[in-house]
Amino acid sequence: MQAQNHNNEIDSLLSVLNSEIPDSVRISTGNQLGEAYLNVAIEYSFEDNMDSTLYFLFKSLEVYENNHNLHYQSIVISDISLTFSNFDMMPQAFDYMERSIALCNAIHDTIQLARNYFILGLANMNLNVYQVAKDYFSKSLELYEYLDNEIDELLVKTSIAKNDFYIAQHYDAKSLNEACKNEYSSLKAMIVNDDVVIDYLNYCYAFISDFFTTMRVQPVDSLKDYYISGMKYFYNSAEKYSGYTSWFDTRRQVSKVYISMAEGKKLKAKKELNAVKDKNCVEYYEAAYWYYMEIADYKHALENYDLMNKYESTTFNAETSIRYERNRAQADYEDKLRAIENLSKQQKLEFDLQSHNSRIHLYGVLVFLLLILAILFNILYQKRMANTRNKILRSANHEIMEHNSEIQIINEEIRAQTEALLSLNEQVENHRARLKDANENMLRSIKMAEQIQLATIPSQETMNNIFGSCFVYWRPRNIVSGDFYWATQIGDVKYLVTADCTGHGVPGALLSILGISILNDISHLFIGLNAGEILDLMKSHFINALSENQNMYDGIEMSLLCINRAKMKLQYAGAKRPLYLVRNFQLFDYKPDYQSIAHDFLRVNRKFTNREIDIQQGDMLYTFTDGIPDQVGGDTGIDKLSLPSLRDLLSEISGFPVMLQKEILHGAILSHLAASIVFVAEQIDDQLMIGVRI
Repeated sequence: MQAQNHNNEIDSLLSVLNSEIPDSVRISTGNQLGEAYLNVAIEYSFEDNMDSTLYFLFKSLEVYENNHNLHYQSIVISDISLTFSNFDMMPQAFDYMERSIALCNAIHDTIQLARNYFILGLANMNLNVYQVAKDYFSKSLELYEYLDNEIDELLVKTSIAKNDFYIAQHYDAKSLNEACKNEYSSLKAMIVNDDVVIDYLNYCYAFISDFFTTMRVQPVDSLKDYYISGMKYFYNSAEKYSGYTSWFDTRRQVSKVYISMAEGKKLKAKKELNAVKDKNCVEYYEAAYWYYMEIADYKHALENYDLMNKYESTTFNAETSIRYERNRAQADYEDKLRAIENLSKQQKLEFDLQSHNSRIHLYGVLVFLLLILAILFNILYQKRMANTRNKILRSANHEIMEHNSEIQIINEEIRAQTEALLSLNEQVENHRARLKDANENMLRSIKMAEQIQLATIPSQETMNNIFGSCFVYWRPRNIVSGDFYWATQIGDVKYLVTADCTGHGVPGALLSILGISILNDISHLFIGLNAGEILDLMKSHFINALSENQNMYDGIEMSLLCINRAKMKLQYAGAKRPLYLVRNFQLFDYKPDYQSIAHDFLRVNRKFTNREIDIQQGDMLYTFTDGIPDQVGGDTGIDKLSLPSLRDLLSEISGFPVMLQKEILHGAILSHLAASIVFVAEQIDDQLMIGVRI
């Protein structure tokens, strides 16, 4: 009924626009027409009618573009993006959202920009890209807090809680119970009015329909009781919206089916399922699928599962076709009206031309006489000017003849110089070809060196066999690396070395091969030595391996861990490289000795310090080289990532699975590199970090 009223309003507004009206009235009427198109699109969106929704959205956008109304253009473009997103057409959705955000920034529309960030959060949450979704939700929440918009602020907080629930469901089942409670609390805190009622009801239904998936991830009785009480609360809250739309009434009835199944009342669930009026919808097929799964009727469960998928993939139906024909007829009608208007304008133009013909004829005679006089005057003037030009040309010809001989001499000199340049260019090309061959040979050598270096360090599988849950983040700057790591196990003790050789590229890689070779040679001597004594032994062998004339600053910075999980003890010694231990999100920083594995005449007899540390189950150990905190980037392009920022990051992510920690660390470094709007910073040194879960 509402759609019909909007269509009548559109017809009335079109008739007004097709009449002779002042420009101010035309703009006002155009804005009303754009709003009417938008309202019709909203009505069709409630019916999941993609074609009609997009048709009227594009009609609305056309009107606002003709009126140069940038504010409503950004709103309609955002709704187009949301419609594409609802039907899983994500490339189109992101393309139109990018256009809407650009408009918002151009006109400083903070309210719509906050809504766009919210929509992008929803889209990425539907695509299971939960961390990106969380970033967009955070941006939206920050803007709504700035605008002091409490209603939309609570809506975004509810979305964040739902996104955290999906993160727990996919990556951390232990926190699923807490995530469910947070989602429940945020839904209860929402302020519901006509602007957000659809979002609220969608979240309530999602909370209810997620029950069975959640219970298969973590079938805990307390979680089940919590879900049942939450579903009943939301169902009762939705009673006052009965009749809001037929779509919602169907979801409300289906919710009763879920509640009965959750309580184990299968007969009541069957009765509620039969009471659903609209049985040709995805909500009914989904509820029927879960019901038949509960009673182990797998044949009917499979039938409803196929119907559910088939319904979701269907984007056209008979009703859509009828409305599409009506929309096309409406478009034809508008085209005919425009054609009549153009014909009227053409006839008026012909009449105006005929009315001017007589005056043009009179003026033509006068113009012809004036033209004859101008031609006669021009002939006399051109004759006089020709005589003057002839005198000038004769003088110029004489001067040209005098310069011809000089030009011939200059041409000969230029020809000789050209031949010399061609010969020089040929020599340059030969040198360039030889340099290219030399570079290619050097690159092949470095690539071979890379394979040799990779063969000397442990693989991720080897690291997992020794330490269990761990990650290795290793990024050489120039193919081969001066950073290396080494690990082994002797008896109950597991040894881990994280090292940074002087320089990077080939020089650093040569030192790394030497360091690994020494560790392999002396590892049989580790038994009975503590971590500090092992570094003393490493320094002694390193000095003996190099010439005494070696630069004192060429050496290795390293950290050494000796882990005894049977005794829950850890020994640590460091040569300028620290150890971070994170326990319950609190970071402990163990400082190294300020000396390297190198010739150091000032510290020739100084011993390395051994530190004994009690460890607990779940502790995270991090060792790393200086290439990560020293990496430049940020807003200016020259800000370091810095140790304080790295400590904060490791404290926050320490509870995540180790491989997810590695991905987050990689993303943080790339974001720091690309943060400047002026230029993207480059990697300045080799980067290495190893994380071990106790």
